[in-house]
Order: sequence, then structure tokens, then C-alpha cells
Amino acid sequence: MSPVNVLYIHHGGGRAGVQNNLARFWSAMDRASFAPHLACQHDGLLTERAAELGLPVLKLKLPAWRKLWQRLGMRGCVRRLADYCRAEHIRLVVANDFWFAPHAILAAGQAGVPSLVYVRLSD
Repeated sequence: MSPVNVLYIHHGGGRAGVQNNLARFWSAMDRASFAPHLACQHDGLLTERAAELGLPVLKLKLPAWRKLWQRLGMRGCVRRLADYCRAEHIRLVVANDFWFAPHAILAAGQAGVPSLVYVRLSD
């Protein structure tokens, strides 16, 4: 049985707690059951860890949905994410940050797969 492909959407930059937690999670993940993928905008700890673990990385601009002038770029971003989901047989789209919830929900909906969005209580 092949592993379930899971797409994680995150900005990728920084070295804060959420990036460290996600990188640790990927390291501990049962790779026979799950195959994580990363969609991100910036290089940083997550892209470094993804490279170390051999995870596929989709680099793309992730517009800020809360800024009116950037919403114009959402359609193209969501389309690219949905196309990636179909091409890579993604079965779950995950966003662990408030800023990328719409990206995950809309792309997963277009690709016909579920999405999971969670945020830290401090957010």
C-alpha cells in the first residue's frame, strides 16, 4: 500500500516554534503511511528540513487574503495548489497557520480532497 500524500501549506521562512514543531513532526511521521509535501513562499527552516528529509517542495507566492490588493492573486495561487494536489495525488491539505487557512480550504475543495486547518491558541 502506498503512503497517503499530505500537502502542508506554510510560508516556510523563520525559525520559530511552529516551524520547529512541524519539522519535528515530519521527522517522526511514519513515512510508510504518510508522505508529506510542502507548499511555501520563503526559504527557511522548513525548506531546509524538507530538503534533508527528501520532501517535495512547491514554491509559490502565497498572497495575504486579509489584504484587499493581494486577494487578486488568490485565484492563481489556489489554482496552482489544486493542480499540484491533482498531479501529486494529494489526499489531505493542511494549514497550521491562520494566514493560510483560505488557501488550504479553497485548493482542497477544487481538488476534491479534505482540508485540515488548525492554529495555536495564542493566535
